[in-house]
Amino acid sequence: MASIFSRPLDLVYFIYFITHILAAVLIDTYPVYKSFAPNALTSLNQWYIENFNDPFFVKNPTWFVSCLYIEALSIPLFIYAAIGLLKAVSRARHTFLVQSKRILRLISFTTHLKSLYGLIYASSLMSDYEVTLVNDNMQEFYVRFHGPEDTPFSGGVWKVHVELPDQYPFKSPSIGFMNKIFHPNIDELSGSVCLDVINQTWSPMFDMINIFEVFLPQLLRYPNPTDPLNGEAAALLMREPHTYEVKVKEYVSRFATKEAADAATDESSSSDEVSSVDTYSDEDESPDMDI
Repeated sequence: MASIFSRPLDLVYFIYFITHILAAVLIDTYPVYKSFAPNALTSLNQWYIENFNDPFFVKNPTWFVSCLYIEALSIPLFIYAAIGLLKAVSRARHTFLVQSKRILRLISFTTHLKSLYGLIYASSLMSDYEVTLVNDNMQEFYVRFHGPEDTPFSGGVWKVHVELPDQYPFKSPSIGFMNKIFHPNIDELSGSVCLDVINQTWSPMFDMINIFEVFLPQLLRYPNPTDPLNGEAAALLMREPHTYEVKVKEYVSRFATKEAADAATDESSSSDEVSSVDTYSDEDESPDMDI
């Protein structure tokens, strides 16, 4: 059990109780009390009796003075109690913040599970992609992504690296193509992605299925050459669209086969930076992009 000195409110109550007992004893020994009672208190006592004619204080004139003494002695005690209360509130607030962080981590953990296993469940229903964990880490995994039909990327298979930040889904995941792809908004060497078409629109409502069923297919269908990561692809798309399609298909046949996707590893791109889909914009040209 903690000492009473570590519990300021209890200590104040104890001292306040003792003060009242001592005051009562002091009243019973009136001659002693009267000898050191200040004139101001004695005069105040007389004024109270004369104006209010309180029968109790008329009969026991020293009680009023003793009450004033008790209240005067209680002021520092209540100040001490107030300080103790503020400290207790501060500790409670700190505890609340710590618990809030734990709750947020739990929510993030649950969201990771929901997003990852939602993607795995969807992949079990469709043959468009499959998910492979990296070292059994649910925040880092590979997704086998197929190029959308009716585009030059049709028939291509890419291994996409995904990393979920601790702040997910409030912060967008980091993604990167492991095997080469020829696209204006995807860096050919690093595989980093500029999802300009969904810039500034990332929401906690989005998940991995949105990225692989909507965002990436839309990016491949409708490239944006005005905000490129691959300048050669952007220039070719704007000047010679037919030649651009031919080169896209050439990359698909050379680098986007199932075997190429299986062979793509972190070692083959160890010098590459994995992109984030959360910070590419006209105002911020950093490697990560908020969506």
